[in-house]
Amino acid sequence: RKRDRSDSDNEPEDDATQSNEEAAEPVRKKARKKDVQVANTPKAKDDAFKANYPDMNDQEILDEMWRKRKSPVYDHFLKPQLEYDRDNVVKYIYRCKSHPNDSNATVTRARYDTTTSNLVNHRDSCERKVAPPEQAITAYINGGSYNKGELRVTIALWVSRRHRPYKIVADPKYIKSMQIANKNVKLPCPKTVSRDVIRVHDQSVPVIAACLQERAKKNYLHLSFDGWTAANVSSFFGIVVHYADDDGTLIYFTLDFSPLRKRHTGIYLAQKVIESLRDYGIENSIFGLIGDNHSSNDKMIKSLETMLIDCPAGASSRVRCMGHVVNLVIVAVVDPFMSTQKRKIGQRIVEVDEDEEEEEDDADDE
Repeated sequence: RKRDRSDSDNEPEDDATQSNEEAAEPVRKKARKKDVQVANTPKAKDDAFKANYPDMNDQEILDEMWRKRKSPVYDHFLKPQLEYDRDNVVKYIYRCKSHPNDSNATVTRARYDTTTSNLVNHRDSCERKVAPPEQAITAYINGGSYNKGELRVTIALWVSRRHRPYKIVADPKYIKSMQIANKNVKLPCPKTVSRDVIRVHDQSVPVIAACLQERAKKNYLHLSFDGWTAANVSSFFGIVVHYADDDGTLIYFTLDFSPLRKRHTGIYLAQKVIESLRDYGIENSIFGLIGDNHSSNDKMIKSLETMLIDCPAGASSRVRCMGHVVNLVIVAVVDPFMSTQKRKIGQRIVEVDEDEEEEEDDADDE
């Protein structure tokens, strides 16, 4: 009976111990997982590598590894140089022997990394650039070689500057003409061209911004703007920047072409202008404002004066678009010579424009 009582007394303790161990198991697993994550960081890997050479500094370790190199790919490079990243992880900079002064002809690798794939890829691409005459003749017979990245950038710039549709790269005659020049050419699809145009734009913005900011230190910049509606009734707002260079030559180019997704009120247009200017860091460097005589532009310029307090641009620096004024004069002159039907259509269009201006004025007042 005593033995039974003692056994029964121990049973709850065993259950409690087992439950505690089960509860602690996820904690231990989580701790082990965290340790693994820490061990996989570049800094941890570099420290583990350094521990294999306790009596050497970083330069001595580099000399030892370079002396014991075995792969022939290393013969394509000069002896690497040391570099430290922000976490103080040691990296080796391999400089190409064929282009020792070219900063792009380098391969950076962490010292604990022993793979040579990047080194091999660079060596192969470098050797293909300077091929022996026999290989050059063979390549010419087979269609030659070309830079795929350069081709995609050129197509993106071409369709942008010459206002070509993206689908032009899928035109059979265009493809045929390109294949005549190089039968191995692989043209991007229209969607790829569309994405490439966006990438080129995104990479160009910082360069253009730096140029405009440098120019703004010498003199003010000026803007011209106008709205445009496509055939599919999509509305856009174009902004062009103007300035004179050191020789007095007038420079101008499209700064932004923003879609308009709301009613074209003066406040909304002012917000779109400010967004574009802030993307380039020139929101306080604008003086002249050129636009047509639409009432929404009047409201927009008044809004710019209140939104950009440090910017001198405003109603006093506004220039009325002469082209728009001349166009209105010509329309008024030729109106008596138009047919009755066309005159009615023209009057109807004018009435619609006036109604739109009244609605925009009401929205701005609200």
